[in-house]
Amino acid sequence: MNRSRAIVLACLPTTLLLAGCATPSTEFPSLAIRDSERVSGTMEVPGTPVTAPAPLAPATLAQLD
Repeated sequence: MNRSRAIVLACLPTTLLLAGCATPSTEFPSLAIRDSERVSGTMEVPGTPVTAPAPLAPATLAQLD
């Protein structure tokens, strides 16, 4: 009696997992791209101004030498 109960309990998780795969696919929403998710328009990147680095202090240049 205990052995048959153990077999049933061992098979129960597998049965539940397989039952989850048997649901009809019409209950789930479509994964297609919606109109609000479509890209529209263009994006222009503004030109970045070119700046020169600040000149180094003479004391710093002397340390580098």
